[in-house]
Amino acid sequence: MVISVIFLLVNNWSNKTTKISNFFESDVVANQKLSFKIFYDKKNTPPFGTIFSLKTKQGNIVASAGFIRYWNTYSGYQPGEMSFFVKQQDGLTKKMESNFKTIGKPSKKFKTGFSFVKENCILFKDMANGNVYKLDDDKLKINTSLDENLFQLNNDMNYDNKFYANGFIFGLDNNFVVACKDRFNKGDCFRIEIYKGTWPYIYAENNGKVIAITNYGSILIFDGKGWCQASEHENENYYCDEGLSKKILDKPRGKQFYSSIYYDGKTLIGAWPTGRLYEFDGKVFKPSLLSPFLEKDYADREAQSMAIYGGNLYVGYWPRGEIMIYDHESKSWSLSTRLFSHPVEEDPFIPYLGQLVGEESAFLGQRVTSLVAYSNKLFATTSNLRGWGYDIKNPDFLTNEQIDEYGRIYSLEKPGCLNTFLNITKESTLIDFIFDKDKVVIKEGDRIIGQVLNPGFSFDDGLSLVLEEGIFGEFNGQVEILEN
Repeated sequence: MVISVIFLLVNNWSNKTTKISNFFESDVVANQKLSFKIFYDKKNTPPFGTIFSLKTKQGNIVASAGFIRYWNTYSGYQPGEMSFFVKQQDGLTKKMESNFKTIGKPSKKFKTGFSFVKENCILFKDMANGNVYKLDDDKLKINTSLDENLFQLNNDMNYDNKFYANGFIFGLDNNFVVACKDRFNKGDCFRIEIYKGTWPYIYAENNGKVIAITNYGSILIFDGKGWCQASEHENENYYCDEGLSKKILDKPRGKQFYSSIYYDGKTLIGAWPTGRLYEFDGKVFKPSLLSPFLEKDYADREAQSMAIYGGNLYVGYWPRGEIMIYDHESKSWSLSTRLFSHPVEEDPFIPYLGQLVGEESAFLGQRVTSLVAYSNKLFATTSNLRGWGYDIKNPDFLTNEQIDEYGRIYSLEKPGCLNTFLNITKESTLIDFIFDKDKVVIKEGDRIIGQVLNPGFSFDDGLSLVLEEGIFGEFNGQVEILEN
C-alpha cells in the first residue's frame, strides 16, 4: 500500500522531505526496508538523478541512491547505471580513501590501459592494439600483483561510444557529430560538421542541453532543435552567439577536455592544461569554482577521468597519475593517492620528458585514463600518454618494475558502496533497500541486484528522507515511496 504522502515531480509542490521516524518504530537496524516505485521519464531517455537521500539534522547525506551520468574520453555511463552508498561511522571511511590496491594487469605488454562498463560488466582495453579483457567474475575480489589469470580476452565487447540524453543518441559519423532519435544514424537526426580527422572527447548534459567537445577544443551545444558552435567570451565563458553559428574550428584551441560528470548540482568537465574543472549550465560553459586546481594553482595537468564513489567525487590526472578526491561532507579537496611510485623528483613535472628517443617528448607521462565504479569497488586504470605498441622498445633507464606500473589496474573498496544496473526496459520498477546490522541488500522486484557491508549505519529520529534531490541530481522521472 502506498502511504498517504506520494512524492512526485509536481511543479506547485516542493516539499519532498519527511522524517525517517515516520517509517520505523525503532532506531535498531533489523531488516528495516525502504521501498520505492520508480517511474521512468520518456522513450529513449535513460533515468538520471537521485532516487532518495537520508540526511542528518546538520544536512549531511549519510545514504543515497541515484542514476549517474558521466563520460571518460572514449566511453560513458550505461543507461540504468545506479550508484548507492551508506556512510561508515566514526570517520573510518576517510582513512580508506587512499587505500587503492593493485589487482593486476591482463599482460605485461598491457601499458596503455582504459576501462569501461558494458552489458553490466567491467572491461579493460589495451588502447595500443585493441585487445579487450574482462575480469573473471569469480576472482573479482582477489587482490594480487600482475596476475594475468584474472583476465579473459573478450574482443567482441568494445566500448559504447554513444551518449544518451533527452531522448537522443549522440555520436560521431565521419566528420559530423550527430544527435538522433530512436536509432543512431537512422531517421530524425541533427548534424554538425567538425574538422576532418577530429572527434568528440566528451559529452555532457544539463538543463535539457547537451554539450560535445572535440579533441581540437570545438565546443558544440545541442538544444533539441539544432547544433551551434560556441565562441569564447570574457573570463573564459563559452556560449553560442545569435544565429546558431556552425563555423568549423580548423585548428586546435590549445585547450582540451577529457571527462565529464554530473555531481551535486553541477555538470563538471575536466580540462588540460590547467587541470581545472569547468562546468556547463545548459547555456554557458566556464571554469568552475568546484575544482582542485584554480587559476592561481595553474599546473600542466589534465583532468583525465571522473567518478562518483561513496558519494565523493574522484578525479584522475595526467601527467603524474594522481587521484584527487572531493569530500561531499567537508566540501574540500585532497590528494587521494598517486598510482605511480616514480619518478620522485618533480623537475621536470612531466615524467622523463624527452628521454625516450623517437617518441613524443611526453610519451612517458602517467595517466589515470579511467575511473569506473563497478559493483562494490572503484577501479582505476593507468597508461602512458600515447599507444605503447609492441614495436616500441622498453626504455633502458627504467626498471622492469617501473615499466610494469604503466597499464596497471587498481581498485578501492569501501564498505557501504555499490554500483549496479537496473532494468529500464519497462515504464516503472520496484526497488527495495533492506538494512540489517551486517549488510544492506538491494532488490529490484524479486531480483537481488547487489549488496554491501553495513559500515555501522543505523536509523535514528534525527534523519530525514529526501526524494528526487541530492548528489546525483534532480530525478528526471517520478518516485513513490511504498509502505512496508
